[in-house]
Amino acid sequence: MARFATWRPTRAGIIFTVVVLLLAGAVFAGAWFVQQRGEQVRQQEAADIAQQNLEEESETPVIAQEEADEAAPSNEGAAQQSSTDESDEQVAANSPEALPATGGEIVPLVAVFLVTLTAAAYILSRRQLQARR
Repeated sequence: MARFATWRPTRAGIIFTVVVLLLAGAVFAGAWFVQQRGEQVRQQEAADIAQQNLEEESETPVIAQEEADEAAPSNEGAAQQSSTDESDEQVAANSPEALPATGGEIVPLVAVFLVTLTAAAYILSRRQLQARR
């Protein structure tokens, strides 16, 4: 086998390295899958809420413009302003940006930390074994 300055890869070391890499890949793939699934669910909830609001708005009775002008000519500006404010608040509350983000940056950081820690522990144990020889 190849020698790298008194370091010879053993079968156990190679198997250990491959297993660590596969587990790290599985952790990253799982974190990515969970994040993508959370994003999909969040977008679906926002779409459902928007659809529900649209259905509720279509069910409200529509007053003819002529009747509205006759009923409240002095409060026309205030009524339009309040309804606009309410609809803006509903849109802002139901927009996808208003929903909390799912999944954090902590999962990949923990995975990288664990892989680094495991690799460092392996290297230190190898050095101790070589020092005994």
